[in-house]
Amino acid sequence: MTNGIIRKLDELGRICPPKEIRQATGLNTNMNLDLEIKDRVLRLTKGSGRHIDELGRYVIPKEIRRVNGWDTGQELEVYAEDGAICIRKPGCEWCTETENLVEVNNHTLCWECAGKVAERVMQG
Repeated sequence: MTNGIIRKLDELGRICPPKEIRQATGLNTNMNLDLEIKDRVLRLTKGSGRHIDELGRYVIPKEIRRVNGWDTGQELEVYAEDGAICIRKPGCEWCTETENLVEVNNHTLCWECAGKVAERVMQG
């Protein structure tokens, strides 16, 4: 996964993607964005959904925050990928572990999940 910039959700569920990331994707303030979730990554692309306000903030819908366990003050990684603003919880891609991580071929896993992969590979 791409290493991005960490931002926190505010008390209203807003996140402010950095200006550099908004510029890199061409997704600027007062623009409507569509939201898609794939592989635990929230992707924002140009569309007809919610908009980025004049201060660059985007409100993540309450249902999305609840399903993903994101609460006020939650640290989220924000990065640009394929013309989209991507937002995800930093940590293991397979579980909720956020410490003791290892990166393998651009995938971030905790040691326990990485061990499961190694174990499966050894089994053939």
